Amino acid sequence: MPIVSDNDWLDELPAEAGWYHLWHPTHGMEMCWVARLQGRREGRYADVYSLLKGPHGTAWMVDTLLAEGCLFRAVPVPAEPRKNRLSKRKPRQQCAKCPFKVTTDPYDIPGGYDPVKHYMLRETIAQGDALEQMANPDPLRLMACHLTTGKRVSLPCVGWLHNQLGEGNNVRLRLRVSDGDVDANYELDGEQHKTFEDTLP
Repeated sequence: MPIVSDNDWLDELPAEAGWYHLWHPTHGMEMCWVARLQGRREGRYADVYSLLKGPHGTAWMVDTLLAEGCLFRAVPVPAEPRKNRLSKRKPRQQCAKCPFKVTTDPYDIPGGYDPVKHYMLRETIAQGDALEQMANPDPLRLMACHLTTGKRVSLPCVGWLHNQLGEGNNVRLRLRVSDGDVDANYELDGEQHKTFEDTLP
């Protein structure tokens, strides 16, 4: 059982939304995202806190957890982002025929082009704002590089990575990169499409 007597543990609603360590008498300690949402309570609209990631799954009310004896502690924000554990490798080069390159004609992609499969890759594109993404129960889907598809180890498409970490605002992907689970050490080649729809013929 963790020490919960430190004065940085809270037994009341957190003052701000963000990442917190959550200690639960039954489930132990883990990290969770606490969001401040506008909701209806006692017949009127007010700020309502919702737990989007924790031992009870998604969208549990923080005050419910407090009633169960939970405590919260803010996760300190490092001065510098943690380096990806794979970042010491040489940057992975973007493929010559990557679909996110403006100069690429999808019909020239090696291995043959399937417009239906191309369109279905839109399921790898983040939808909604940060709160909606964090509340999504489905596993994160990555768009594989066409040169590694079907091989023993598939690697994420460099153009897709760049798009989703930037313009696409894929929050769950950013967390995976921060945790070192996805290697975002890449090098682009030329101008890039800003949206997935722009990659379609």
